Amino acid sequence: MDSVFGRRRWFGWRLPLVAGVWALATQAAYAGVVINEIMANPGSVDWDGSGTFSETGDEWIEVYNAGGSPENIGNWTIHDSVGLKHRFPDGTIIDAGEFVVVYGSTASSGSLGLNNNAQDSVTLKNSGATQVDTYAYDTHESDDERSTGRWPDGTGAFQLFDGLNSYAGAKTPQGNGFNPTPGSANAVPEPGSGTLLGLGAVALLGRRRRRRRSRRDEQQCRL
Repeated sequence: MDSVFGRRRWFGWRLPLVAGVWALATQAAYAGVVINEIMANPGSVDWDGSGTFSETGDEWIEVYNAGGSPENIGNWTIHDSVGLKHRFPDGTIIDAGEFVVVYGSTASSGSLGLNNNAQDSVTLKNSGATQVDTYAYDTHESDDERSTGRWPDGTGAFQLFDGLNSYAGAKTPQGNGFNPTPGSANAVPEPGSGTLLGLGAVALLGRRRRRRRSRRDEQQCRL
């Protein structure tokens, strides 16, 4: 399985991010820029890193480039069911494997204003106003400090990241018990267990297992 190095961007800043092992996205039938995670109702966390919590400023929408090459998303737009919320500046490039996070505090409209009392939708459109991706979320997904995000990043079904505010109801998606991750890879299930690990942890675990097998092989050879 190949390794790739992604990058995350808090709109206006870039930081390196080791995304770990990555093959599933490149094998997908569709690979491109998609909505990857949504936080409609921050409860107390200063998600945008401004130093002050804001119910509107700390809302966020993450998009991700699951394709194999950079994409120009200049003049692409993000909408909710009411209207336009953000327009990406002309010439904005999102690299392959890169996350871009739009916070309420950095949205071109002044805020995202996502509905956290009723169902709502988030839609991504390209510069020609053609819908590229959309997701409609339910009320349990927009409770305090819950996000809804894809696993695998960019290609998978949406899951409820409820590690900061557990959901025990019957609606889908069900909670996976893990935290929202703006600008970072979402969690991944370890094969054969109920434990979810970050992608980097999976790569490390694989190396450790290979080393253990090598040691066993050496011991058997000595016998």
